Parts: sequence; structure tokens; C-alpha cells
Amino acid sequence: AALWKLPVIYIIENNNYSMGTSQERSSSGETLAQRAAGFGIYGEVVEEGNDVYTLRAKTFEALERAYNASEPIVLEIKTYR
Repeated sequence: AALWKLPVIYIIENNNYSMGTSQERSSSGETLAQRAAGFGIYGEVVEEGNDVYTLRAKTFEALERAYNASEPIVLEIKTYR
């Protein structure tokens, strides 16, 4: 996506568990959105993933970035499981 500058939004719904194992035990201390940088993709964490207004605003920002800059983006949305 970064190579061809595709306007794609990848969403990670993060409830701090991965297949029954906590994220602390299965991942190094970084956020999942930070891993996007290794692929040349901008990543952002939405801490208030259960707040619909915050989520709407961050999604709108991601849409604007994808459309205007024509580049992919990763949104890691923290939510309750």
C-alpha cells in the first residue's frame, strides 16, 4: 500500500488480547500502530475507542489524510473486550 501510495485505512481493533493471550505477554512494549512505520505507513492510536465522537473525529482525519495525501494509514483503536 505504501509502495503504490494507496489511500487505504487499516483498522486494528485492540482489546489488549490476542487469541486469549494478553498483549503484554505476546508483544514487545510498542503499540501496534507503531509497527506501521516499518512499512512506511503512518500509524495512530485512538485511546478512546469506545467514545463514538472521538472515533468519528479520528476516522474523519484518517479519511482526509488518505484522500488528500493518497497514502495508507493505520488506526489502532483501543477498546474494551
